[in-house]
Amino acid sequence: MAPASGTLPAVWMLDTSLAPGEMAGWKFPLADLSAGLKLEFSGEATPELRLFHVSTDDFGRVKGMGLCDLKPGAMTLPKSGEWLWVFLWNTSDSEAGAGSALTLWSSDDAPFEVTESVLNAGVLDLHLREEAGIADYALWALRENSKEPSPLATFASEGEGEHLYRLTLPPKAGGGLRLSCRTLAGGAYATELPLEEPAP
Repeated sequence: MAPASGTLPAVWMLDTSLAPGEMAGWKFPLADLSAGLKLEFSGEATPELRLFHVSTDDFGRVKGMGLCDLKPGAMTLPKSGEWLWVFLWNTSDSEAGAGSALTLWSSDDAPFEVTESVLNAGVLDLHLREEAGIADYALWALRENSKEPSPLATFASEGEGEHLYRLTLPPKAGGGLRLSCRTLAGGAYATELPLEEPAP
C-alpha cells in the first residue's frame, strides 16, 4: 500500500467505492503542527466504513493509532509523531464509500473546556464544555513528592455540549488536579484544573 501524500489543510474524496476489505489511504506531515488537528467526515456514515489512523516518526516507528466509526462532526487527533497516515477501510461484504470525503485542518484546541471546577468538602463539581467524540475522562492528583500523578477517578463522557460532573474525591487527595480525556479517534488530551473556592 502506497498512500498518496498531501498537506494540511486538506480535503479528499473517494471517487469510487471501496471493494470489500479494501482500504484507501493518505499521508500528511505533522511537523508544523503545535498540538494536533481536526478531522471531519462527510458522506454516508455506515458502520461498515471505518477510520484507521497511525502516527509515526520519520523512521516509521508508531507513536499513536486509533480505529473508530465515522460519524458527522469534527474529531480531534493529537499530534503524536511526524507523520499521520489516515485510511478509510471498508469492512463490509459489499462495495461502500463512494462520495465520502475527509477534511483535515490543524488545531491547537483541546476537545473539552473546563468552564468551572469547584472543590468543597471532598466533592468536586466539574463543569465541562465538550465536543463530540470524547470517550471518557480520568482525574489525577499531582503530588509534590511524586513525579507521577495518582489516579483519583474515571468517568464516561455524556457527549457533546455542556455538562456537570460531580465527583467524590478520597480524603487527602492533596496537591493539584489534572483532567485528561480519551477520544473515540484514539487521542488523549490533559489540562490542570484551576480550582475555585465554593460560594459562601
